[in-house]
Amino acid sequence: MASKHGSLLAGAAGFIADVWTRMDRKARQLGATDEDIHAIVTDRDERIIEAMAEKFAEVVARVREAAKNIFRVTVDYSRSLAEMIGAGKYDWVNSDITAEHLPITGTGKAEVSLVLVHFNRAMSTNEVLDDFKKRGLRPAKIEELLALGERYPDLQREFPIVALGSAFENPRGRRYCPFLWRVGAERGLDLRLLERGWSGSFRFLAVLES
Repeated sequence: MASKHGSLLAGAAGFIADVWTRMDRKARQLGATDEDIHAIVTDRDERIIEAMAEKFAEVVARVREAAKNIFRVTVDYSRSLAEMIGAGKYDWVNSDITAEHLPITGTGKAEVSLVLVHFNRAMSTNEVLDDFKKRGLRPAKIEELLALGERYPDLQREFPIVALGSAFENPRGRRYCPFLWRVGAERGLDLRLLERGWSGSFRFLAVLES
């Protein structure tokens, strides 16, 4: 029976081989020759090795940080909006958050990967949506926000979480979107005016679409 240490070594060797193969292919696409690659491998120039190590460390750090902000949830469309809200066990809910104002469409169950985007500065709604478009992200809808609130109830105690993919327009033509936040120890599901803008404390929920 292979040891855990042996399995880790085998896995690392396979990973390194795969990375090297891709690096070799990318280098050749940029015009590198056999001589160039051979020189790097055989000369073992300390400056080159250190630069490659630093780049690898940066990539690992970025991947690790991104992974902290990815949350996998299940959206159950057999539930009504009221049932989704009830499953989240919120201490209070804005009375305008109803199926009439924020309808849900979908069937069955959907496995969704969500990401929390933090700009750490004041943003307008249009700026957030433009940034999402550039990144290939879809703004989350209320059903995805509620799935997050149910699965990870303490997140909103750390920061307010906004779902720009669902909007309610009142009789005066003002548009609001749902968000999760807290007041003291209580968890709330509320609405916020889209035209109002967002401070740097807000996180914006988006869907990672395949």
